[in-house]
Amino acid sequence: MSDFPEIPGFKIIKTEGKGPVGTVFRGRSEKSGTLVAIKQISRQLTAHQSFRSRLGDDLMRLSRIHHPNIAHSIILGRVGDRYFSIGEYVEGDTVRERIREQHQIPEAEARGLILQAAQGLAEAYHAGILHYDLKPSNLLISDDDEVKVTDFMLDYHCYVGSVPSEQVYEMMEFPLYMSPEERERKPLTGRSNIFSLGAILYHMLYDQPVQSIGGERLPPPELPKDHPISENTLEILDMMLAEEPDDRFTEMDKVVHALKTRNLGKADPLEISLYAGVVIVLVLSLGLMARGMSKIEEMPKAEAPVTKAAEPRHNRLDELLFQRADDYAFRFPDRSAKAISMFEEVIREYPGTLHAINAQERIDALKSLNREEEEQSWNDLKQEIMRLRKQELYDQLHEKVEIFAREHPGSPYQENLDVLTKGMDKQQQESFKAIRERVAELATKGEFNRAEKELEFVHLHFILPEVKRRALSVLGQVQMERAHDEIEKDRQSPAGPEEVRFKEFASELMQRLLKFRYLAAEQLCRSASTEFKEREWLQIFARWQKQIPEDQEFVEDLFQRIMEMPGKPSIRRGENTHTVSSAGWEKVTVNAEDNMMYGWRAFSDDEILSFVGNLINGESAEDQLNLARFYSLRGRWSQMRQANDLALSMNPSLSKKAKQLEPSAQLKRVMSNE
Repeated sequence: MSDFPEIPGFKIIKTEGKGPVGTVFRGRSEKSGTLVAIKQISRQLTAHQSFRSRLGDDLMRLSRIHHPNIAHSIILGRVGDRYFSIGEYVEGDTVRERIREQHQIPEAEARGLILQAAQGLAEAYHAGILHYDLKPSNLLISDDDEVKVTDFMLDYHCYVGSVPSEQVYEMMEFPLYMSPEERERKPLTGRSNIFSLGAILYHMLYDQPVQSIGGERLPPPELPKDHPISENTLEILDMMLAEEPDDRFTEMDKVVHALKTRNLGKADPLEISLYAGVVIVLVLSLGLMARGMSKIEEMPKAEAPVTKAAEPRHNRLDELLFQRADDYAFRFPDRSAKAISMFEEVIREYPGTLHAINAQERIDALKSLNREEEEQSWNDLKQEIMRLRKQELYDQLHEKVEIFAREHPGSPYQENLDVLTKGMDKQQQESFKAIRERVAELATKGEFNRAEKELEFVHLHFILPEVKRRALSVLGQVQMERAHDEIEKDRQSPAGPEEVRFKEFASELMQRLLKFRYLAAEQLCRSASTEFKEREWLQIFARWQKQIPEDQEFVEDLFQRIMEMPGKPSIRRGENTHTVSSAGWEKVTVNAEDNMMYGWRAFSDDEILSFVGNLINGESAEDQLNLARFYSLRGRWSQMRQANDLALSMNPSLSKKAKQLEPSAQLKRVMSNE
């Protein structure tokens, strides 16, 4: 209890929280026994005379407002050199906690809560008061779901310089709801509050802020089917969140009217009447409680602080020197050494003054800020990595890791970052493998939209170049499959001996492979392994399933080589020979000046095989062996042996791999094209 400040007439029960404005306590009036919220305002703020003057005026106006949706302010007082505001204590949660618990809040509930907040803000606006820190944690929800707007602190952001590290991340909440004009340091208006309130409503409905901390608009997430949002609400959001203030609602009263449309979240008149009765009783109680403040020095209006004429002359100079250091620390947070020297100058020139005490506090905070902030940033980064890994958002994860490394050069956590990056690369490869299997299954069922979305997600959010490249390759296959042919869902077994059925299957497989439809070929092979039971054929399927992905990588590499060749290769189409400028899974582009494109079905099997054979490196044993495998999957045994023999002449150690390509007599009988 010794850590609590002593305030005559009140007993402090517990600390509720700390923020850049000050520390909030839960207290009780010794006179009436009523619970109150007591805020001990930070010396960083009260050191500014302009802040004290404006604070006294604003809180005096607030104390005259009696509205069910505003947490009532009772009094501003001072004990020694510390200032306190005392107001209504609200038992319950905040909108921020409600979002964390429920995530996507149903539309009617969200509109009802925001409607109440809008009513309170409209009343404050009519009294000449704007809210300069509007965010979910400043919207209190009582146990009976009554919203009360709290913390009508004037624009303290321009007074706060360095912030203790435990408060840094609380400061990060407000930018998520900050209006564009405030980011540009333009004067705030009632329309600025409309934007911030709209951003809170958006977060409640989508479980995601409308913008990042830096102010970039975020794409809206896909909502579940059981969480619809009406057109009426979407129109309200569009007007509240307009970039230009002139495009928003003209005043908060208009927002209130719009939110009452279609009775969504409309307050019950009887319930409002009951609330009004409760407020009257509360006001009478607060009047009695205010008598307990007799020992507190009340603060009058703007001229209440000691006038400059009555202050010692040096007070104006030390305030000026402190303000200069304070402004520098705020504008250049990365130049803490210079800021510390400026605060030390205040202490040297004006020892023992209030500004010297404040300067020492700033120095202590600055010295510990980097170390504490780095530790907190690292802990936050680890939690964020866990979340983003679960969602497989590797691009965002990589960006956050880069930001941390840039903002904390020489960090002792650098080795940990390297470990996280390596683990992330491995997870991407494993994730893509699982996604590729899902895509194959979806494409087989004809669910091409879902298959394409899976692959587009990989291309957007995975960062490994080889994974992104393979995702695009598979996407091309899926799109080609959609354009050319429906994959059979329930393959019917043809009549006749099993060998005839196998020959039909093998013919279809070779056609798919020759037209670079590897995804379909791999799925066809997987399906056939459950349909045919003969042991030798099952071994053949197993070998094909292993060779098909290797064959795909081989052709993918050839396509890439075309783009890098100084002299482009050629391909025959009937009697004509074309220069190839690029090739992909879906089409080949020829004669660059005419930019003619052909699908692979326009070319015969022999033309495609000849084209692939001409692309390989004639001096590479590995290339020759890959070409041999390419021929073996298509039943071209003579061409396979020629490529095999050439590979072995260059590198005899490849004999084991070359021998695995030799077909069995049974396979040659049913697949032979020669």
